[in-house]
Amino acid sequence: MLYQLHDGALLGQAGALAAGLAGLPLLAMLAAGLVLWQRRYALPWREALRPVAGLRGQRRWRNLHRALGFWSLLPLTLAALTGMTLSFPDTTRALLDPLLAAPPARWEKAGPLTLDAAVALAEARLPRHRVAWVDLPMDGGDGVDMALLPRDGGVAAPARLHASLRSGLVEYSLAAPVEQARAWFMALHNGAALGLGHRLAISALGLAPGVLLLLGLAMGRRRDAQAAARQADLPRHSAPAQG
Repeated sequence: MLYQLHDGALLGQAGALAAGLAGLPLLAMLAAGLVLWQRRYALPWREALRPVAGLRGQRRWRNLHRALGFWSLLPLTLAALTGMTLSFPDTTRALLDPLLAAPPARWEKAGPLTLDAAVALAEARLPRHRVAWVDLPMDGGDGVDMALLPRDGGVAAPARLHASLRSGLVEYSLAAPVEQARAWFMALHNGAALGLGHRLAISALGLAPGVLLLLGLAMGRRRDAQAAARQADLPRHSAPAQG
């Protein structure tokens, strides 16, 4: 259910579309933040790059906001872009297919096959792979589809094999480069590419937009309070002297 909530599937096609398009305002926010981050307000660069101890008031909030924004800019941009590629797989394939040549499929006729013989044939023809799952024939058909993953693990799209059990006609191919790219997009997005540290970093990254929002609200509230205080002092300082 949480996965469906994350990708908008709970609301059907409209929810999935909204989840994918949510990357656009995030990218716009990051671009605006980068422009504002470059304005140092005559402050040292170190206050734009890391939290600095000893600061007070508005300067402290600004320091925390800018430092967090700097270190989360690239990961949040990557999360937004990879999330959009996963939400719109057909568009991703249409854009990448012309750039990535697909490997040719191979055919052979092996004679009538049992399901066990088809699995053994798949692993014999793709020896660096193991059968990960099998789609069994439906409605009296005899076609079997298999997905095979590399034995050494890592980020990989599955190789595919289709076998007709009665005729023994077999078609198999390695994963297309565009599908391998999509596998990397998924792994980078969900933290599965670089081990436990990557997963923990992605989990922490999910908090960054909320923390940036709270820091921004704190800065705005303090700025408004200071402006109100200056406005309240203005009549007292500008009142004409009594003769």
